[in-house]
Amino acid sequence: LMITVIWKVLLNIERYKNNKK
Repeated sequence: LMITVIWKVLLNIERYKNNKK
């Protein structure tokens, strides 16, 4: 399943956004 990959990517994006804040 690629759902895990998408989930990881989403988590990474949110983490990056939080870090930028």
